[in-house]
Amino acid sequence: FSMVAKMAHDAGLPVMVLAHRKELIDQAIGKLRDVNPEARVGRLQGTVKQYRADIVVGSVQTASTPTSLALLKTRRWGLVIIDEVHHGVADTYMRVARELRCFDDDGPLLLGVTATLDRNDGLAMGELIEEIIEPTVGLIDLIRQGYLVPPRGIRVRIDDLDLRKVRRVAGALNAGQLG
Repeated sequence: FSMVAKMAHDAGLPVMVLAHRKELIDQAIGKLRDVNPEARVGRLQGTVKQYRADIVVGSVQTASTPTSLALLKTRRWGLVIIDEVHHGVADTYMRVARELRCFDDDGPLLLGVTATLDRNDGLAMGELIEEIIEPTVGLIDLIRQGYLVPPRGIRVRIDDLDLRKVRRVAGALNAGQLG
């Protein structure tokens, strides 16, 4: 998506990138700067509100607050990108997409990217995404080209650990209870 953001920037369009984790935001900022060093890439996360940059990468948690939405709505966005879009039908993402006019005929183009097309809660992606486009390049090729991190798993056995009482949130174990 960094190349698509560069194309939008080259066409003079402001770009908003949304993600739900600090690691994804940091990764996106780094890749966007690598691909498009002449663009001003800003962060919208917590108290940092660099919303006037050419390309803004923000946490959906921050972007969906009334204060941040008021700032973001002062601009006419050309492209909104949602990283890990399988999370995109959550209320926070939908609020930002509506407020930035992504569903209006003259609103910004909305691009969602993910390697995870299934949702555990059964919500329909059609609420957010009009068309799913199959990738023209495989995951292994993207890993070899340095666009994706190679998957790595480590199994740790703890004999007396019982996770049956840990609540699940959106299909994942609750981080607070795991802690």
